[in-house]
Amino acid sequence: MQLVAITPNEDGCSTTRVTSVDEVERGKLKILLNYWIEHNREHAHEFREWAEKAKSFGQAEVHDDVMRAVQQMSKANESLLSALERLKEE
Repeated sequence: MQLVAITPNEDGCSTTRVTSVDEVERGKLKILLNYWIEHNREHAHEFREWAEKAKSFGQAEVHDDVMRAVQQMSKANESLLSALERLKEE
């Protein structure tokens, strides 16, 4: 299936572009991957802050558990970044 996009160009005339559903879905996935990567970074930052707070009130094991989650989130972001780069190559 194909979608037709009609958009104005610089001189005010409209141009027609035929886009496949796959192209639309690929574009959506790129947007989602970028969002997920940034969202994970924000969470990781917050996790670090709370891990340090837990450590400061004597919860070293809680600190370690939360920091392990930060590491796992970092690994997840590596995979998401790899996926994003593969999409950009096509």
